[in-house]
Amino acid sequence: MLSIIAAMAVGVAAGYALRHHCWTKYLDRAILGTVALLLFLMGVSVGGNRTLLAGLSSLGVDAFVLAVAGTAGSVLAGAWVYRRAFKNHTDA
Repeated sequence: MLSIIAAMAVGVAAGYALRHHCWTKYLDRAILGTVALLLFLMGVSVGGNRTLLAGLSSLGVDAFVLAVAGTAGSVLAGAWVYRRAFKNHTDA
């Protein structure tokens, strides 16, 4: 875990130091391609695991419930924070 945080910190420092270079505008494409490749490789790994495939239907239901609950909680918490932070402000 520490190596992941260190890699992120080094990346932030490198990004700050190199922010004015022209090639940095292509980083979004590179990141998107890398994420797509990682998702593909994870799919290949899941597809090759018979035990995981056998329990995928029950995992799917659990994942759906967690996603809906997490999204609902985030929306409710965001609404609460918004109301508390901006309760004295009025729209012009």
